[in-house]
Amino acid sequence: MRIDLLESFPHIWLLHIGVFVVFLPAIAVQGMLPHNDNDKAERFQFAPKWMQFLTKAAFVYALVNFVVFIFLVRSGNPYKENGAYVLRNHGKLIRQITEQEYHQYRMYIVRG
Repeated sequence: MRIDLLESFPHIWLLHIGVFVVFLPAIAVQGMLPHNDNDKAERFQFAPKWMQFLTKAAFVYALVNFVVFIFLVRSGNPYKENGAYVLRNHGKLIRQITEQEYHQYRMYIVRG
């Protein structure tokens, strides 16, 4: 959508914590299901078919999204220093960038 979410919603990183709201109860419920220790994949059979498909699709999406993210930000991270926008990689100045490029890189980081 071409929106720099870090600019609009600086607390977006809290989503990293919010995932545990559903993750921890899911792990707890999984331990209550009947299972065979020899076949870990057997536990997945208790989920509805749509959930099995959605889980696999989300995993593939996450993997592809991560590869795209690495490709897009391989040149460095954007910073605002002394009123100028720069691209740094491991602390080393790569080049000066425009404000538009700065926001574009930040969008890539949030997406990643």
